[in-house]
Amino acid sequence: MERERVILNYSPYGILNRHRNSDGVNNLVQESVPHLKIAGYKVITAGPLVKGKEEDNVADVTMGKAVKIPRPIAKLYGTSYCVPLFYDKKVARDELKKVEPDIVLTEEPFLGCGTHTIMSGMPRREDGKPIPVTINRFHGYLDKWDILAKAAFRMLEIARRPKLDGLGFPRGFTDGIANTIRKDSFGIAVSSVTKKTVNERYKVNCEVIYNGIDSDQFAQDLPIKNEWRKSNKKIVFSSGRLEGRKGQEYLIEAISILKKERYDNFILYLAGVGEDRPKLEDMVKKRGLREDVIFVGNLPWEEYKRALKTADVAVYPAFKGEAFGRAPIEAAASGGLLVVSANDGYSEAVEGMPFVLKAKPMDSDNLARQIKKASEIGEEEKRAFGELNADHVRRTFGWGVTTDRLDNFFEESLKNHGGVDWSKPPSSGTLYERK
Repeated sequence: MERERVILNYSPYGILNRHRNSDGVNNLVQESVPHLKIAGYKVITAGPLVKGKEEDNVADVTMGKAVKIPRPIAKLYGTSYCVPLFYDKKVARDELKKVEPDIVLTEEPFLGCGTHTIMSGMPRREDGKPIPVTINRFHGYLDKWDILAKAAFRMLEIARRPKLDGLGFPRGFTDGIANTIRKDSFGIAVSSVTKKTVNERYKVNCEVIYNGIDSDQFAQDLPIKNEWRKSNKKIVFSSGRLEGRKGQEYLIEAISILKKERYDNFILYLAGVGEDRPKLEDMVKKRGLREDVIFVGNLPWEEYKRALKTADVAVYPAFKGEAFGRAPIEAAASGGLLVVSANDGYSEAVEGMPFVLKAKPMDSDNLARQIKKASEIGEEEKRAFGELNADHVRRTFGWGVTTDRLDNFFEESLKNHGGVDWSKPPSSGTLYERK
């Protein structure tokens, strides 16, 4: 029997307890493990220890540390992700030698210094290529490609340091951070939007493979959240980090508009955490919506699935930075009715879906109109649309489909790489070992 191929899957965001941390990449990595196992792969998860979330770390292998980006930069770009710091590449090398992966799959490779440290510490063959196949998966879609973003990436391209030989003497310079990451790697993009961005900005060619969705879990006949159904009001549900680009302020304003028009038979449940929660709570208070907008924090996985089953309408108002749209697809997999902001990522994710309403980004009035329209659909029609949406998700994003595509891509990459052999690690490269 052929042995399982080993994948070391590194995420710069950390591998965190899913019950307390809402993040699409984190969910993707952890969900993939059993599905790739069926296809003959053993997945070992890896990530940095995230400052402030040390107790939530569930990575199989912990490599380095990560900290949140400074608040002014986070506010400028409308997000609050964490960034992995440099750490000793010997640590990366030692972990790689313990695991002996056939494939090193890294998420968002240009975010921080984690992937570069792994690539720098990676044992290499005599031809200079890394022993394992290296694959970079790109998720992001940075709308604001301004002078600061361009300068930051340019620094990744031009930064060099002296390269030493086995005796410690200088022998030229390294390839730099950007080139070290991309020169020996194969690329995956989670959407066509991401592929175009990565190709234009980072000069990396990718194959588009959509994120997998555990559609069977969401299609289950789960009990609803009866505590949300104590009144006869419609349930509007939205989940995501509470940060600028996710657009929750426009959703709250849309509920306020409907209430002013005396179309006030809604309760909005907002799931997620983030630095914008105080601002959003203040907005709710000033508009007199404390009984109409309920913050529920991060929902445990089972509660999250029940929330989607309970909702009459699931709304996702993000206006930028979305390359795919995992949350809306999960809502569709549950058989729900969707209202999404017509940003590039969401538009691609819901393309071909039998029923979805699109709202103009950053337009609360238009968003209110779409929510009202969705809520007026009758129960029988809603059920029929929901079943069609769920079937579309299963056929387009189900893990069976995604795993097949990943398997084909991995096998083709292994073939082009020339095979993986850990039995003869060389004593040359950026790190030298005494025999």
